[in-house]
Amino acid sequence: MSAREVEAARLIQRQWTAFVMRKLFSKLVRSIRHRNQIAQEILTTERSFVRTLHVIVDCYKRPLIEEEILPRKHIDAIFSNIEDILSINEDILKALELRLADWNAQSCLGDVFLRLVPILKQYQTYCSNYRSAITLIEQKRDTSSKFDLWLKNKFTELNLGLPLTSLLIQPIQRIPRYKLLFEELYKNTYEDHKDRTLLEDTLERIKHVADYVNESVREHQSMEKLIELKKKFTGNVPPLLAPKRFFIRDGTLTKVCRKTLKKRVFFLFSDILIYGIRLETTTAVGIEYKFHRLIHLNNASVVDVPDKPSMSNAFQLLSSTKSFTLIADNPGDKRGWMNCLEQCIHNLGRKTIDQRYSVFVGKDLENPTTGAPAPIWVPDREHDRCMLCTMKFTTIKRRHHCRRCGVLVCGGCSARKFRLENLNKTCRVCDKCFVDLAGVSEESPAARDKKAKAKLKFPFRSAKDLGALVSGSGGLSTGSLSTSTPAYSTSSAQSLAAPGGQSSSSSPAPPARRNHPPTDPDSRRDSTPARTPPPLPSVPAPPLDDEDIWSSEDEDEDALPPSRPPPRPPAEF
Repeated sequence: MSAREVEAARLIQRQWTAFVMRKLFSKLVRSIRHRNQIAQEILTTERSFVRTLHVIVDCYKRPLIEEEILPRKHIDAIFSNIEDILSINEDILKALELRLADWNAQSCLGDVFLRLVPILKQYQTYCSNYRSAITLIEQKRDTSSKFDLWLKNKFTELNLGLPLTSLLIQPIQRIPRYKLLFEELYKNTYEDHKDRTLLEDTLERIKHVADYVNESVREHQSMEKLIELKKKFTGNVPPLLAPKRFFIRDGTLTKVCRKTLKKRVFFLFSDILIYGIRLETTTAVGIEYKFHRLIHLNNASVVDVPDKPSMSNAFQLLSSTKSFTLIADNPGDKRGWMNCLEQCIHNLGRKTIDQRYSVFVGKDLENPTTGAPAPIWVPDREHDRCMLCTMKFTTIKRRHHCRRCGVLVCGGCSARKFRLENLNKTCRVCDKCFVDLAGVSEESPAARDKKAKAKLKFPFRSAKDLGALVSGSGGLSTGSLSTSTPAYSTSSAQSLAAPGGQSSSSSPAPPARRNHPPTDPDSRRDSTPARTPPPLPSVPAPPLDDEDIWSSEDEDEDALPPSRPPPRPPAEF
């Protein structure tokens, strides 16, 4: 290599070294500048946080104590150790102001927080009490109009744009903010800096506190979702706020109801499932929902339903109070809902059981009493005959559901009732389930009489139907009359229609009603007395089972039971 080539190589090497040094120096300058900005941001946010704590203490807690709006124990429960947190952060603010007053590239910030990190455990006490504090505020606002009005006036007076519940979340959000700021400060501190080791120790200790606080932040988000849902739901909504209850997901699924398929909006939390109907009207709170039911998942299970031509993307949810089939819009949505439900049930300590029930029908109940899942009712469209005696259902011979197995039966095959522990009430059951539950091998005389009485109910809803039969224009034949109602045979019907109302039976006929004479004497002479047929007997309507007619299974079995309609007016003769 010649001298010229060696000199060229050295020149290239010096230029490359200068380029690399400029790059490193430029990166170092940017890191120092960014580090200074982060330090200033820590100081600025700390001042804002301390001001918020002063608002909570000076504008809310102390006035509540002085004006005696609430009992002192409730005020202490709402604000917990907020004054201790205020004292801690005032010390942190003073230390930060002293350090940043003479800040340079070699200044340290880790040692300031390293001394104060053990005191930050006071935040854990505040976070553990936060959920109960928010619940107590909502309860007192519902029960005390004075407290509710006081909060509204204070919100308007302070003009901060944040209610008390939003201010109380600020201490919980501060610890995760510390973690993010110190991670950025550590990242922009070069390795040879003396503050790097201190920042590493400080960040490690803050992470332990932040992990605990993040759980409270998640609880706060779920609580806000519950409070929002409570405002949007109409109807008899049970209390939704509860400890350790997290929001999981929501969406629309198709529910297989007794008569048809219906869209329902579902909200899944860590221990409950809520569903209802989305209303068309919108209010100040946004979209409203009509509440239908709340299902606890601690004794529930999920069963996959294989696809078939008539139904796809379906699965079943079984619980002790209510069981039903749900249909998702697509396979991905189905799998997502099933995974979330199974995970919630598993976390509650109950594993998902295998499929013990066929689609729609649950007959193989292993535990018929405590803890047994409620059956999935057979839809009305599936069968037009009783599933036990095969009698055809009509307007008179109505459908009934066995509350233990869910099959469709007639009134005669479900004339008895038994107390079901999972439903905590006495319900209609079919004959087969009654034999299994009561442990009897055959029907008792009383049960036979009740069953016979149910099968021999009088088939007329009013005396108008009977009059139509007597006059010969009714839609019912005499054969059906004599077959279904022995008490009113063809001969008795003919005797009612005979002149003068004379009956061939031993019982006397009711007296005939007389015509009132006309007021005009001439018309009285010209008129001939008309024969009036005897009055038809007053036939009461067949007894209707409240559990079957006015229960929630008529229109939508998951809706709240409607109020009983006014009594049927008496028939006119």
